[in-house]
Amino acid sequence: MRGSLARVLLVAIAFGCADSGAGISAAVVSSAPTARCSTRQLRVHYDYAFELMAQVTVVLAYTNNSTHRCTLSGWPRVKAISDARPAVAGVRTGAMWFQPQLRNQSRAPGVPTVTLEPDQSAYSFLAAAGIYPNSSKPCPSYTRLVVAPPGNAQTVTLSGWIASHLNRYIPACARPFVSQVLPRSAVYTAIYRH
Repeated sequence: MRGSLARVLLVAIAFGCADSGAGISAAVVSSAPTARCSTRQLRVHYDYAFELMAQVTVVLAYTNNSTHRCTLSGWPRVKAISDARPAVAGVRTGAMWFQPQLRNQSRAPGVPTVTLEPDQSAYSFLAAAGIYPNSSKPCPSYTRLVVAPPGNAQTVTLSGWIASHLNRYIPACARPFVSQVLPRSAVYTAIYRH
């Protein structure tokens, strides 16, 4: 009899906690998976850019503009648009291709799931050749980049003009290479380059 009464009291206490919004219900809420970042939640922009050995590297930033945490994982879809040639899709490549911008250059970073709190940013790299392999003629320019963050169909259009550090358009001698999205802890961002 006492055992049955104890079980009834435990059930009542558990339901009471759930009704009050504490205990059991709080644990359920906190264990819910974090939603993927939608394009609407993000401000997609340039963090910085530089040119080295006739290659322009641009760091794209994805900043969480919402009031909720969200996640990003994988590669953005990038379409590069030039007035001189048809639009081309960026070629996916691993971040090790952009080794000088990685904090840990001894191992590949993989494809992490990056959790963004409000106002936090994740980053990916885009590289474009500034010369033709077998010609001295000048490259045309990519005047626009159309970017879809990983897992999104909705896009954002950025100017191909890189004012930060370069004051020039992204060169369009070849298809650009694009890395996976990485957390701030894995890359050198603009704040560390000044």
